[in-house]
Amino acid sequence: MGMIPALVRRVVGAALLVGASACAFLSLAAQGGRFSERLDLLTHFAPMYLGGGALALACLMFLPRGGARSGAAVAAGVAILSSLALMAPEALRRPPPAVTADTPLQLRIIQLNSWGLNDPDPRATARWLKEQKPDVVMVEELEPNLVDAIVRETGWRYTRGMLRTGIFTRADPAGSPFRLGKPWDDWPGLARTSIRFGGETIPLVAVHLTWPTDPVQARQRHQIGLLKGRTDPRRMIMLGDFNLTPWSFALQRLDRDLGMIRRDRALWSWPARAHGRAPHGPLAPWLPIDHVYAGSAWKTVSVTRGPRLASDHFPVIVVLALED
Repeated sequence: MGMIPALVRRVVGAALLVGASACAFLSLAAQGGRFSERLDLLTHFAPMYLGGGALALACLMFLPRGGARSGAAVAAGVAILSSLALMAPEALRRPPPAVTADTPLQLRIIQLNSWGLNDPDPRATARWLKEQKPDVVMVEELEPNLVDAIVRETGWRYTRGMLRTGIFTRADPAGSPFRLGKPWDDWPGLARTSIRFGGETIPLVAVHLTWPTDPVQARQRHQIGLLKGRTDPRRMIMLGDFNLTPWSFALQRLDRDLGMIRRDRALWSWPARAHGRAPHGPLAPWLPIDHVYAGSAWKTVSVTRGPRLASDHFPVIVVLALED
């Protein structure tokens, strides 16, 4: 009987060594995302490397001393430290300017990637949006059935964007805040409009970047980084599905390039539901890829995740206050 437990311990020790080593290797390789778009793909999974290293370290407590245990412990420690190094900038990032809930001149915005045609009841989504009483709703992966449902349910004004993006406003739009221009193929899904609010013209932008596995995303990021020179970045508000986590070096560069302040902090927004044709079962989100940017004229009242709807993304509910 003693041989079987010993064999089990060896197998478990070897498995922990392999798993911890894999997490350590991937987290270290992800550090190369500072100079490589391909290696930057690995940064998005930093929480997995951290969790894998922590789990391996916890399991090692139940194994006897030996080479596999020592090697796995070192690998787990490297995975934990390297993952924390990737995620630390988000944790240590200076919080955006905040004000209390009774501050005047508040603008309430909802952002949602609606997941295209997967919504079995767009009227239910439209009713939920109406109940939140937003001033602005920005939607990506938008289809005509949801557009019709929102307009019929609310009477809001609809501004159509490129590549299935759109903005709904309670107030009449005040026109496009800027021109886009060529090269057209480099622009992401993008909707733009402006409204009059607090005596100011407020530029509004909804964005949907492609996946970071597509080389086009780098050109899309470059294009939206140019917008600060085409309108007033102090008053601009940009929300959307950026398909980038806060620990990716690509998003950290975008934080610097946009000329605005990112108001969310590790807001886990994807996935809300499983993919496929099946009933779409609920899932725990593990990627914060929906983000909120606003210029320096805005103070943050709140940025919260909404409830699980029909989409595979959770909605993001944002309340900002315009400086007097």
